[in-house]
Amino acid sequence: MLANRDDLGPATCLVGSGHVLGFLPLTAGKTGLYSAECLAEFSVLQSERGCGDAVSSVSQSGDGKDWESRVSAVRARVRRDRRATSLPLLFLGVATAVGVAPQLSSGAGDALAGLMITLAFAAIWAVFRFRAARAGVGRGTGFGVASLLGLFLMLTIVGLVALVYAGPFLIFGVGLLVAAVWQRNAFLAAWAVVIGGIGIFEGFFGITNRLPMSLWAQWEHPAIYLILALMTILAGIAAWLRENHAT
Repeated sequence: MLANRDDLGPATCLVGSGHVLGFLPLTAGKTGLYSAECLAEFSVLQSERGCGDAVSSVSQSGDGKDWESRVSAVRARVRRDRRATSLPLLFLGVATAVGVAPQLSSGAGDALAGLMITLAFAAIWAVFRFRAARAGVGRGTGFGVASLLGLFLMLTIVGLVALVYAGPFLIFGVGLLVAAVWQRNAFLAAWAVVIGGIGIFEGFFGITNRLPMSLWAQWEHPAIYLILALMTILAGIAAWLRENHAT
């Protein structure tokens, strides 16, 4: 794993497993597994910080396809081990389901769902932060920002007014989109736009008002929210399985 990554570039890297073994030069002609793993982890970190892909400059001047295949394989394992896509989807899906389920019988407001989604963002940030402290890759800063956004919406007058009209998926959609952009995760960004958008649309009763009056009931509005939450859980499971098969 990498250590002290803030001081490392694609030219050198610290290689070790729990302990630092020393500097390993990453030259164009070196195609060892440790070189590939080191560069792959560095490129993941750099891509999350918006600093570009550290692999391209080396692979273009090195052993071409063989080098890129090694780095791509290790990068996939790095992202798989971090559960960069599945973990946020599972946390958010479960939290949203827990928040909206009581509304099916009690008709309670959206405050619980908004709180649960905000706590889910904070929990995701804490998990990634803990992993980063041990491995040095992926601090999950975007999810911390998303949790702060949720607190802002729930604790300010402007935010509460927005939540009254748009519903809890305002926190879900905007928060996940912010985190996805920060993490440079295209799938999470797409999920935030699609599921968050549908949830916000239903926050204005956009789907409910288009159903026949014979289907109108107290539970249908939270039921739509619950369906979106279950879809997020299923997407998280699918992402988990896909990460397990990453090579």
